[in-house]
Amino acid sequence: MAPPAAASPMRVLALADSGFPAGGFAHSYGLEAHASFGGLEDAQAVRRFAKDALDQAASLQGPLVCAAHALVASGTSTDLAAQLARLDRTAEVRTSSAVQNRASRTQGRTFFATASGVFPEELAPLARSVGSLVYMHHAPLFGVTLASLGLDLGDTVNLFLFGQTRGILSAAVRLGLLGPHESQAHRPGGAGSGRWFAMNCPAQLAWALARSFTEFFMSATLLLNSRRCSSGA
Repeated sequence: MAPPAAASPMRVLALADSGFPAGGFAHSYGLEAHASFGGLEDAQAVRRFAKDALDQAASLQGPLVCAAHALVASGTSTDLAAQLARLDRTAEVRTSSAVQNRASRTQGRTFFATASGVFPEELAPLARSVGSLVYMHHAPLFGVTLASLGLDLGDTVNLFLFGQTRGILSAAVRLGLLGPHESQAHRPGGAGSGRWFAMNCPAQLAWALARSFTEFFMSATLLLNSRRCSSGA
């Protein structure tokens, strides 16, 4: 499969637009539950929560995004369906929380269905491989889809982390934990405390890019074995 042509800046902006119905509201990393237990007393607490969620997204899901992107961007994949299915199974093992697992599968299905409707010609070849997936987790589908649309790896991971942060901050606004203007200040490009994302996102991006999928897969295998041992299987 030959690598696609590079995406235009307008395509990157379209995919980053909050109006793109990509299933981002399906999961906000438990912000609502955390707030109901009194764990988010002020804007600083929301910012700490968002940073922790970004850490998790970069370290647990980032390597899957990167590995899935490489399947298309390298142009050397000889069995895309099988390799993508492997990443999908790894995401299933790695996402042990029942709530987060369900959210990841919901987001993955919604994101690919939306992207296929918006970019039918570019994603038609990929649809055959995606159709054979058992779980359709968000991270691998995000990586392989954006690679098929011509986005480079840096833009792909940045958009993934941006989407995670936007979902959390949007939930904070709905709950009244942040005002609309305050939420914008926390987003990438925002002023004041928004410098937090500007300082942290490059670090998380570097972390996601640096972790090899082999390292990630080994840790997922160890996790699966530990779960089997603890359950007596």
